[in-house]
Amino acid sequence: MGIAGPVLQLTPSVRFGRVKHAGVAVMAVLLCAATLSVGGGGGAVAASGAAKPSPAGAFAQHVLDEAIVPPGARVTTVVRSRTLKGNPDETGIPGSHDAHRFYLLDESMEALESYLEAHVPQDATQVGNGSEDDSFGVWSVSLSYDLPVSGPHDYLAELSYLSVDTGSGAELRVDAQVVWEPNRPADERALRNGVVEVTAYSKASLMAGSSGPVTFTVTGARARSLLRALNALPLGPRAFCLENALLFKLVIRRAESSPPELEADGWYCTAAVDVSEHGRAKPDLTDRSCSLLRAVVRVLPAHEANATRTAGKQCVPPASPPRAGSKIPAAALARLTKVAREVARANGDVHASHVLAVATTHAAALRVATPGDSTPSVPAGMPVYLITMRGRFTAYDSSPPSGGSLPKGTFLAVVVDAATFRVTDWGLGTRPSPVKLSLLGRVHTLRLASAAPVRNAAKGAKLTSRLVLSRTKVQAGASIGAVLVVTNPGTRINETNGCAPYLMVVLANKEIPADGVIPTPCRVGPYWIRHGVNRLRIVVSTRYAVCTQTPAQATVRVPVCLSGPVEAPPFPAGRYRTVAIGAWSGIPKPAPVAVTLIK
Repeated sequence: MGIAGPVLQLTPSVRFGRVKHAGVAVMAVLLCAATLSVGGGGGAVAASGAAKPSPAGAFAQHVLDEAIVPPGARVTTVVRSRTLKGNPDETGIPGSHDAHRFYLLDESMEALESYLEAHVPQDATQVGNGSEDDSFGVWSVSLSYDLPVSGPHDYLAELSYLSVDTGSGAELRVDAQVVWEPNRPADERALRNGVVEVTAYSKASLMAGSSGPVTFTVTGARARSLLRALNALPLGPRAFCLENALLFKLVIRRAESSPPELEADGWYCTAAVDVSEHGRAKPDLTDRSCSLLRAVVRVLPAHEANATRTAGKQCVPPASPPRAGSKIPAAALARLTKVAREVARANGDVHASHVLAVATTHAAALRVATPGDSTPSVPAGMPVYLITMRGRFTAYDSSPPSGGSLPKGTFLAVVVDAATFRVTDWGLGTRPSPVKLSLLGRVHTLRLASAAPVRNAAKGAKLTSRLVLSRTKVQAGASIGAVLVVTNPGTRINETNGCAPYLMVVLANKEIPADGVIPTPCRVGPYWIRHGVNRLRIVVSTRYAVCTQTPAQATVRVPVCLSGPVEAPPFPAGRYRTVAIGAWSGIPKPAPVAVTLIK
C-alpha cells in the first residue's frame, strides 16, 4: 500500500500519490471524553512490530510505515500522556490487528492538525475527527481514515492519529488497524453429497430485515452444486453492518431424516456467510464472487422468493483483469465512465472532452500518466485501465509548497486498477503525452454528459437525515455504533460556517436530560456534504457525560464518579431515546430512536 505525501513536481506533468490496495471500507469509532481508556504515568512504551510478525502484523506494519507525519516528527518510545497510552479505537471487527508508533513534535497542536488535514492519504475516506479536553485537563485531537484495500486476504486498513498538547509542542500516536484473513483450512468444508434445505425470501429490507420465507429441499445434482459453491468460498471478516438483510439460509443434512450437520446464512452486508456446525459457530465466509448466491438463485422455484432472486441478479463480482490491449467489456466501460466523471469533477471541469480509455499494463500507463516514474513494489505487468481527458483542470486535492499555487493543466491522465476499479496514479500536465494510446491497445471513448444534472440539481433542495443504530438493546455502559444517513438532493454543500459541525448523539429520558461534552476549540476546515447519500459515523455513549468526585454533590444528572480508567458511570437500566446535540450547522437533526439499556 502506498499513501500519498506532498505533490512531486515533474516536467511537464504533476504527479500525485498512489494507493496500491483498493476495496472495502468499514467503521471507525471516535474517541469520546467519557470513554477514554488511560494508563499510568510517564514511562517507556514498547515499539510496535516484532522480529517475525504474522501476516496480519506485517500488513499492519506496512500501513503504519506509509502514514503521513509532519517532516519534523521524531519517533520515540517514551510518552508522558496517559491518553496516548490507552487502547486504540475498536474497529468493531473480530480479528483486527493494531500496530502503532509514537512521535514528538515541536510544532503547536494547531499546526499539527492543519498539516494532517492538508495531507490526507490518497483515496482515503475520513471517518472520524474531534478535539476535546478530557477529565485530566488534557487537550487532544483525533483523526481517522479508512484506506482502500484489495487482495484475497486484506479486508480493512485504517489509520488513526491521536495527538496531545504538551505545552511546548505535541505528542502524537499513529495507529494502523487492519483485518487480514488467512486461507480457509481444507478440513473446514461441508459435505460433498447430501440434502440441502434452502430458505429464500420474498421480501428483504435493509432496515426491517427479511420476510416471506420460501423453504424447500434439494437433492442430487442440485444439492451438489450448492455444496460445491459453499466449499469454494474463502474466509472473510465477521460482518458489522448497521443495515442488513438475510438473503438465504442453507441447512445441510446427510439424508432427509438426519439431523442438521451445518447451516450457512447468506447476508447482504459485505456478502457475509455465517456458518455453524452442529450448533457451534465456525469462521465466517465471504461470497464476494456472488457464486453461492447465484447457485441458490438457480435452484429457486419459479416466480417465488423474489427478494433473493433479485439480489442474485444485482450481485456484481469483482471484474476479471483484462489482457493488455484487449477490448474493454461494456460493464467495465460503465464503471470507468463513473470514475472519469468523479475525477474530472474533483479537478474542476465536469465538461471534460476527448475522454479515452485503454486496457494496458501499469508500467505502460505510467509512461502516459506520470512519465519517468516507476513503482518497484507494483508489478510492471499488473493489468490496469488508463483514462485520458482534456479540459481546464485545477488540482484542488494537491498540496503545493508554502506560498505556491495549485497546479493547473489541460491534460489529465488516470490509472485505474483493473481488478478493483480504484485510482492508483494520476497526473496533470499542460499538453498531451507523446505516447499514442493506440500503441497500447484498443481505444474506447467515454461520454461524461450525464455529469451535468448533478451540477444543475436544485440548489434549494433540503437535506434530510435519519439515524441508524447497530443495536437498540444493549448493556448499560457499552457504546453503540451508529450512522447518520444524510441525503442531499442538491449540489454539494459546505457545512463549515467557521467550524466543522460537531455531530453528537446522546441518550436521554424523563429522569436524565440530554447532556454531552462539546469539544473546544472547534475543528477548523471545510466540511462538505456531497450530492446524494452521505453516511457519517457516530458513536452513542451509554454513560454519563460528567460526574463528580464529591458524593454530597451528586444528582440524577451528575452522579458520583467511578474509580478506575473510565470514571463516568453507566446510565441506569431502562428505556431511553436518542437526542442530537452539538453544533450541527445546516444538517437537520434526525428523529429520535428508542434504546433499551439492560444491566
